[in-house]
Amino acid sequence: MARCPICKTECGEEAVCLVCGFEEVGKFFINKEEAQQWEIDVLLPFKIRYHDVVESKKALKISGNKLIKYDKSYKLESVIVPDGITEISEKAFDGCETIRSIYLPDSVSTIGDYCFAGCHALRYIHLSDNIEYIPRGAFIACGNLKNINLPQNLRFIGKSAFVMCHSLNTLIVPNNVIEICDEAFMGSGLTEIVLSSKLRLLGYSVFDNCYQLKTIMVPADNENFKSIDNCLIKLSLGGLLIKAGIESDIPDTELIASLSNRCFSSSRKEELLIPQGITSIGYGVFDSCNEMRWFHVDSNNSRYYSQNNCIVDTEKNEIIAGIANCVIPCDSDVYRIAFNAFLNLKSKTSVVIPENITNIDDRAFESCEFDIYCEAFEKPKGWHDRWCHSHKGNIYWGSQWSYDDKGNPILN
Repeated sequence: MARCPICKTECGEEAVCLVCGFEEVGKFFINKEEAQQWEIDVLLPFKIRYHDVVESKKALKISGNKLIKYDKSYKLESVIVPDGITEISEKAFDGCETIRSIYLPDSVSTIGDYCFAGCHALRYIHLSDNIEYIPRGAFIACGNLKNINLPQNLRFIGKSAFVMCHSLNTLIVPNNVIEICDEAFMGSGLTEIVLSSKLRLLGYSVFDNCYQLKTIMVPADNENFKSIDNCLIKLSLGGLLIKAGIESDIPDTELIASLSNRCFSSSRKEELLIPQGITSIGYGVFDSCNEMRWFHVDSNNSRYYSQNNCIVDTEKNEIIAGIANCVIPCDSDVYRIAFNAFLNLKSKTSVVIPENITNIDDRAFESCEFDIYCEAFEKPKGWHDRWCHSHKGNIYWGSQWSYDDKGNPILN
């Protein structure tokens, strides 16, 4: 016994609902159980109006088995793609401002690049389990998308697929996924993610700017990645910590030798210890760590040490990171500040750059919001032209200020 998805009337074997006139009852449901499943998965999250179902046919430009484009002038809230469609074209729904839910039938096996990009109102989408690849930018800037069940046969998640999906909180990556490409979840609202047991490749910056990511889990049978205390570790390359949860410490384990770029971005930790075994630290590791007040490097670490809440790389004689209450060392052995060393630091009131700093790399103080007092009377030749790119505080040179009797900078 089939039932109409619009008015819930039991329609027997009829293809057309005799109450509301819906024309495809038989195509959607074979029996009552399937109708009930439709209610749970599709109808309950969002109200699908009869008008939207009928108008979907008019709004979709279709050629053969391929959906070419959705006509935005229809301004539908819900779209049902007809059964039999196998492919959704590139940018088919790009920039649709009104759509809140989309249903793709199981016949769909291919979706194009940026196919749902910029659908800001989209909150729910039903994807076919026959889709094996979510392409580049497929859901980029879908800021209200918060409920998505990834296809069970999915194998690849493309570059920037879920960038800026701010409402996407929890995600379970199906076990068949073997690769997640660069920036796939950058800037998303993820708080918890479970990766797949077959995952082999993880691109660059996959979780950059995921400021709420607290829980990272990896199945125990994954041979390439491991999660310890919500820290994601790549087991090859000598052991690389790729991303840490916002409340995580650095695990003291032989499995980790390197800290990846920005891996502790937006950490909420107030204190952090860098273990003895860390031999390589990437750039911007402590990006936006504005709650951090203290960090220390194990005294047995052969490459790094901490001084005045700055981390110094002894191989390059440079400061690679600093936090809110740091003081840049007046030490002739330290003469460089590295790329992104103070990236997005906003909780500090000021910093003094002493004369021993003769080299500052590109974007060392990018997007910082504090005043900078330079002992140099003008920009030294070794300072990159963009050393303070997007810096929002004031910059004072040596002729403009001096020290008070307590050693604090004051303007002349």
